[in-house]
Order: sequence, then structure tokens, then C-alpha cells
Amino acid sequence: MLAPLAHAGSFTNPVFKGQDPYIEVVDGTYVYSSSGCGIADICVKQSRSLTGLAKAPWQAVWKHGPGGTANSREVWAPELHFVDGRWYAYYAADDGNNDHHRLFVLEADKPGKAIGAFHEADTGLPHGQVKLSDDHWGIDPNVFTAADGKLYLTWSCTNQADSAFPQRICLTRLRDPVTVDGPTVYLSTPTEPWETRDKPIQEGPVGYTRNGRTYITYSGSASWIPNDYAVGLLSLKPDSDPRDAASWVKSGPIFDHHGTVYGPGSVVFVPSPDGKSYWNVYHAIERLDCKPNAYACRDIRMQPMHFDASGAPVLGVPVNAGVPVDLPSEQAQEGRDVAVGTHLAPGTGYVSVARFDDAPARDLKHLLMVFEQEGMGGIPLWESRDGGDHWTHLLDITDQAHKGDAKWQLRWQPHLMRMQRASGGLAAGTLILSANATGNDGHDHVATQDLQVYASTDEGKTWAYRGSVIKGGGKPSDKDNKGVWETNIHVLDDGRMVAYYSSEQHKAEGYNQVLAHKPSTDGGKTWGKEVLDVAIPGGVERPGMAIVERLGDGRYAMTYENIDGPQNGQVQIKFSRDGLDFGDPQRHGDPVITQSGAWPAACPVIRWFPAGGPEGVIVVLAERAGGGGDQGGRSLYFNNASGRGPWWEVRAPVQKLTGNIHAGWTQALLQRDDGSFLHVTSSSSPQDPTSPKSNEILYNAAPLRFDRYEAEDAAMTDAVPVPDRNASNQRKARLGAGSQARLRFQINSTAALHTLRLRFADVGIAATPALRVNGAVQPSTTGPAHEPGWNLLTVKAPLLAGFNTIDVDGAAYVQDIDYLQVDGDDTP
Repeated sequence: MLAPLAHAGSFTNPVFKGQDPYIEVVDGTYVYSSSGCGIADICVKQSRSLTGLAKAPWQAVWKHGPGGTANSREVWAPELHFVDGRWYAYYAADDGNNDHHRLFVLEADKPGKAIGAFHEADTGLPHGQVKLSDDHWGIDPNVFTAADGKLYLTWSCTNQADSAFPQRICLTRLRDPVTVDGPTVYLSTPTEPWETRDKPIQEGPVGYTRNGRTYITYSGSASWIPNDYAVGLLSLKPDSDPRDAASWVKSGPIFDHHGTVYGPGSVVFVPSPDGKSYWNVYHAIERLDCKPNAYACRDIRMQPMHFDASGAPVLGVPVNAGVPVDLPSEQAQEGRDVAVGTHLAPGTGYVSVARFDDAPARDLKHLLMVFEQEGMGGIPLWESRDGGDHWTHLLDITDQAHKGDAKWQLRWQPHLMRMQRASGGLAAGTLILSANATGNDGHDHVATQDLQVYASTDEGKTWAYRGSVIKGGGKPSDKDNKGVWETNIHVLDDGRMVAYYSSEQHKAEGYNQVLAHKPSTDGGKTWGKEVLDVAIPGGVERPGMAIVERLGDGRYAMTYENIDGPQNGQVQIKFSRDGLDFGDPQRHGDPVITQSGAWPAACPVIRWFPAGGPEGVIVVLAERAGGGGDQGGRSLYFNNASGRGPWWEVRAPVQKLTGNIHAGWTQALLQRDDGSFLHVTSSSSPQDPTSPKSNEILYNAAPLRFDRYEAEDAAMTDAVPVPDRNASNQRKARLGAGSQARLRFQINSTAALHTLRLRFADVGIAATPALRVNGAVQPSTTGPAHEPGWNLLTVKAPLLAGFNTIDVDGAAYVQDIDYLQVDGDDTP
């Protein structure tokens, strides 16, 4: 009998590997806590959707100190809780001896919803150990607010200093999130058959209050035995003191093994994104032969649940693996696109990141970031000291030129850069911020713009106004306005500062909008004559949002959007030897486009990195795409031939939602010292996707596979692109049967023997495509790919220096082609 297939709007369990789940929901973001993520002792994932946690990146929270300390080993079941406006992390740990397991708490360095750095809380004991009324063994701490409005701590305990059974459920009241207020109370002891299978154990308690009633769920029996675990419930009698053990009533099991789901436990209940339903998130296993124990096979699962009239949970039975489960409400309505990335803060768009990568203050992990925020609060400045894993809000940079005038503020299109060389009296290493200050009329409508420049010589702590590049006027919605927008500042080799920007002040000359630049020789105090870089006659096309990047060969590259051009919003690229002359302003430049015709559109950002080949790689990010590309702008476009030839897509580290056109306006991308790429962008809110005011800033770091050429980007003959969420870039090419069907890849390479790998899948009937390198069919081997459902065809062949033509010819039957890879492996 075939397993049922997941349908659109559904998912199947298990969702991802893991154990001991705990989720805190803050402002619609699911914050999942865990240990053993591989990068730290305590980690979190964050997602705006429940199933999005599967692909969300791990974020390090805390690593233990020197060995031998009380909390240096066996960090178990951490939980992050947001209490009174600050994050706290509760966990159990020992010194390497399980008999010494005790409870500990970390406190966030700063208040706020962003997850940043933590320190061991001041509890009165070393290392943030919770100061209980006894010094007994304990694990699995959880804090909750009971029906009496007080904060409580519950955990699994023994009544002695070591781990001798039985394990009970304990509770104490808290004076504040880190201070105990009273004695330890032993609420419950394992006595029922379902909680004494192999060993008498109660653990993993989670408390909650609903409909005026307080409950604690917990797991019973031995966690290391595959089919022992089950879930019980402690219910507090109405109007009772939680510290009165006699007022708690035990029941269970309320959730036990069923079908092929064994050992379910560690349940936590969370709402759907729209709050219309509740979900049970838990761990379980689906095999009884786990080696060395059940811990090796645990995975995370989720399924709907509800509460009865008294607030008690009704969980049903575990759903077998592979059985379709309808997505949480609202998430299903979004077409299954979920955001991937860590939530930082509310923000409309225009992210810009600067790194302290210059000598002598070189620190590749020290980053500063700015972006647009809603309202008149200025430009927010954020700092990271660990390469972008954690961020702290430093200050808001405000309009100094119009200080005291409530109608003015520094608001839009910020660009942040760190000077690599001195310019006009400013030393190398000075931070430069340029942004659009706006002035409102009497009706709070924007009437005036001022492209201002600020400098900081103390790593962003203070800022000084330098000058104005250009001023503009008129409401943005007026067709005859004289607006100015989107500064991008660089320092040339000769020390001159150059500001690139968009201007609507040439409409009388027949230009809807132009791209221009001005030089400055005094560090941005005054600016020289305006020079046009792109000016398309006819009064229709609207080039905008120019970004300039220095390439590895010394040239400058400018990308921009061409709104209302032949392909609306298509990204164009122009080159310059000196950063001043980009050729004929009436010439568009070259389109950024794949062989199949896909192109990025709107709000482009260009970056160059010393990766992807001897010429490095140019990467273009954009808000959306056309020509069959990802319309949500969730792919990046790269070229490893200094801008020559075709462009290729690669999946962006942040998978944003694009419910409004501001989501993804001007993104940030930089390469970290570990080779991964930090990506930061705005994303629309799942709760209010069409409103830019509700956008959020997301960040994530991940590798980028510049050795991988997506089949959907190749030139196609008798082939079509097909969506597939299991494909590398969530799309693939379906190649027709017969030798006349072909995918053609034009690939820039070095002259050497290379290993080519083609990932493909059968469509009903097994067949193998042929691979031609510069016209010659190559002998190949075929085997299973790293990910199930795909095959891997491997060829070793010499490639020429420069461009090579690699063809994939159709087989006897239809094939799905995912990508062609040059060297490297096929891991995700």
C-alpha cells in the first residue's frame, strides 16, 4: 500500500531532527530552543511559521566556559523565555558527572525582543546556578505564570543530591526571573504503570495557564527506551495555591505511542500564525531498533490539538510519518512560501552593512548595519561583534541639519560605508552614512528631500553632519516633482569622494529620471558639478537605485533598475575604468539575464567576491524577477566571468516574503571569514503582508554554491522549467525525450581536468541523459545523489580556459534536470 501523498497546503512529519523542543512565540515569531546544534551548547531557530523552523538557521546563544565548572558539560533541554521585556535561558548542566546536574539561568545583556548576547545571571551562586532551597539533582527547568499571576519554576528533580530514582516534578515560586522566592515543593511522584516503564521518571514539565486554570504537562518513564515515553498532565484545582501539592491532580497518559510513532514526549503547545488554532510540537521516534538508544532516532513533529472548556489539552494520537497534515491556518494561505531567516527588528527596507575590514582596526566580525524604519525616529544603527550572528541596537541617527524642526527627519535610503583610504581631511577608517532627509508640509506629506552625508570617527558612537549632496522638492506621487533619491558613496583611488544618486530634476529635458554623480574633494562638505551616468530620452523610462561596486580587476560596475522600460524593472549593468565615466548616458548597458531569459528586477544590489573562480564572482540581489525567474526575489544572480556571458541563479540565504514591493528593497550581502555569506533583507510580515509598515528585517548566513549551474537557467530546446520544492533552487528543467531535446550551459572555466556532476531524476521510466563537453559525448557513471529521489551522472573531462559549451541531451524518456556542477560535491 502506498503512503498518502502530501498535497498543496500540507506537510508530513517528521519536520526535522531534534529532541526536547521548546518554543516561545514573540510578536508572531517562533523561537525554538535546543542544545546540540553543533555550533554552541544552547542555540535557537527563529521563523515566522511553524514548518519554517525546519529550514531556519541555527543561531548560537551560549557556549560553556572552561571544563570542570559546574555548568561545563551535559547541557540539557534549554528553554528561552521572554519575561518582562528581556530574554532568559534556563537549562540544566553538570561538570561531566550526571549526579551533579543542577539548574542554571542566563540573562540577556540587554532588554528587547532581539536575541543577542547572554551572560550567566546573578542568582547568588556561581555560573548562574539557580539558588534553590535545597541542593538536589535537577533537570528540565521551565518557567510559567500561574492563574494567580505569579511566576513559577518547575523542573524534574530527585529528593537527594544525586540522580537516584525516582525522578519527580518539583516547583517553586520566583521573585523575579532569576531569584527563587520560597522552598522547593515536590508536586508529583511517578506511581502509574505508564510512568514507571523500566524506571520511575517524571521529566520535561511545561506549565501554562488557560481559561483561569493552570496545568503542567510532563513526560513519564525512561527517555532512553524507544517505546517507554508517554505524556501526563497535572491539573491545579481552581483557586488553589500552586505550592500546595495536594491541589494538583494527575491524569494520563494523555499522549502515548500509536501506530509507528514511538516514545512521544516533551510536548509544547503553540498557536498558529493567525492564532486561530493550536499545535502540539513534540519529539518521537519511528523505529524500535535505535542504537545506541532512543536519543539517536528522535525527531521533531507537530500536529493540531485543542483545549477543552476547562483549558486542559486534548491531543488525540500521534500522526504517523508520511501522513499529510494540513498546514497551520494563515501559513497555508500564503501558498506555502515561508520566510527563512532570523528576525532582527521591524524595518521597511534599504539594508546597508559596513565591516571593519581595514588596517589597523581590521576585525572581520565587527559589523554595523542601517536600514529604513517606519516613522520619524531616524536611521537605526545596529552592531554585531560576531560576524552577524547577534546584533545590538546602538542608536538612531537623526537629522542634524534641521535639528529641532519636527517636520524634518533623516528617514530614507541609508547607505553605510567605511572609508578604505583618506578623503578630504577624513582619515581612512571613517564611517560615512548618506541618507535622504525629508521635510513634511502642513499635512504631514513629504514635500522636500535633502541627500545628507554624516561621518563617524568613533566606530559609530557619534555622528557629525558633513554636508548635502543635492536637495529636491515635491511630493513623490506628483508627476512633476523634483525628487532626489538613493545615494551610494565611494572613495576613488585619488581620494575623491563620489556620490551616486537618482534625480527627477531633468524632466524638462525629456528624462523621467536620471542617474548621476557628484565628486567631493573636502570629505563631503561640498559637492562638484553633476555628471549624468544614465539618462534615457523619451520621458518614459525611469532608471533608478544605482549601486556601484569595485571589481577584482579594478573596474567599477553599476547596477540599476529600469522601471517602465521594455522589461519593467529589469536590472542593467554598466562598467567604468575610473568610477566616473560609465559611457554614453543614453546607453542602457547590459541586461543581467540567464540563458533561459530570467532576469532580476527592481532595487538591485551588486557585490563582488573573491570566490567562484579566478576572476571572482559578481552577485546581484533584487526585489523580484521576470522572464520566468523567481517572482519573489528569493534567488541571487551570479556571473564568474567579470560580467561577460550568461548569469546564473543561486538560492539566497534569507528566503524573504514579498507581499509588498518594499520587501527586499536594497539588500546586504557580505562574505564572512568562514566562507559563508551573510545576507540581510527586509521581508513582508505573514500577518500583514501588503503593508510596508509591517515589514521585518531578516538575516541569515549560509554557503553559496557558485560551482552549481541551475538547469532552469540554461538555454532550452524541447525543455521547460518546472517548480519543485525538492530541487536545488526549487525549480528544475523538464527535458523532453530524444536527442533533439537539449539543455545548453555556457560556463566560464579554467583549462584543466574537471569533474562534472549532473543531478537528474526519472519521470516515470528510468533513463540516462548524455553529457557533451564542447561537442564531444563524454563517458559517464551514474549513481544515487546525496539527497533521495535524485540520481547523479558524473563525468571527468578537460575544459578550456574561458567559455565552454556543455550540453545535456535528452534520453529515451523524459528526464528532470536539477543542476550541472563543476567540481565540488552534491551536498545541499
